Amino acid sequence: MSPKAFRGFCTAQEDSLPTVLLPRCNLLIFRVKEQWFPQPEGVGRLALPVLNGYRMKTTWLLVIGIATFCAALPQVRAANGKPVTRRGTSVLHYTTQNDLAATENGSNVVGSLRLEYKEQGHSQKQSLRLYASGLETNSAYGLIAVIGDDTNAVPVADLNADGKGRLRVSYRSKGQGNVGKNPLPDALLPLTDVRSIGIENTSTQTVAYAWIADAHRFQYIVKRNLTPEDTNGLAAGSISLIANHRRVHFRLLAGGLNATNDYHLALNSDILSTLSTDANGRVELRGWPTNAPAVLDLRSLSILDGSSNVVLSTTFPR
Repeated sequence: MSPKAFRGFCTAQEDSLPTVLLPRCNLLIFRVKEQWFPQPEGVGRLALPVLNGYRMKTTWLLVIGIATFCAALPQVRAANGKPVTRRGTSVLHYTTQNDLAATENGSNVVGSLRLEYKEQGHSQKQSLRLYASGLETNSAYGLIAVIGDDTNAVPVADLNADGKGRLRVSYRSKGQGNVGKNPLPDALLPLTDVRSIGIENTSTQTVAYAWIADAHRFQYIVKRNLTPEDTNGLAAGSISLIANHRRVHFRLLAGGLNATNDYHLALNSDILSTLSTDANGRVELRGWPTNAPAVLDLRSLSILDGSSNVVLSTTFPR
């Protein structure tokens, strides 16, 4: 596209953003209209007096980005220019499927459980579906759950088996306000804290249950920036975890660390590997570490310095 044609296209976009970032080249295009002057992305338009009676017309300026300007962008970059943090919103997709395990108090019970949690930016959806058969016909039962680090199950909701000894439960919530036609009980919020779901009879005996970490099928995606322990420091990083019941793809990036130093990666507070930074204070790890916990058992990740102080960290699933 010629410069003239490009200007015509851009001028027509009167309501478009004033700044367009061209990928793969450090070029920034700014629109200068009336008495505005070009400025970095994220800074509001500032008035500029008319100079020497010169009336500024709508035009486009092509400005070559320089290293000092790029350093002001919200994305943290290593010395070689490669970003170590995400510019987009964090992503968490968490779906598990379990078969119910029967106990001696419900030896004929079979069923399934499906949990789903999706969060990206301000969008959030979570749902639970439970099906069971082989129960006492037309009988009352209770839904119970193990939440977080608690080892005891808590009551969640009352259930009723139909005339064929079956029951179905379906909860669905959207947004931060737990909105939905049949929203999740408060005890199950958020679903990512649920460790186990069970069904108990009127004698409070568990007849069937499922541990989420034992899911025979799951999909798990986490993409987010790590949280620095020192908010005034230079350390920054991000992770990408894409896993299912067959494989795990993991990548960790960190920068702003001390150059050519050893750090440690800890999962669930257990140190599993040594991370050696390069001359730019940057480190990259690909692949799930040996002896790492099962993905669905993962609760925390930390990068520690040589004195075992936390530098960067995050928790899981949220």
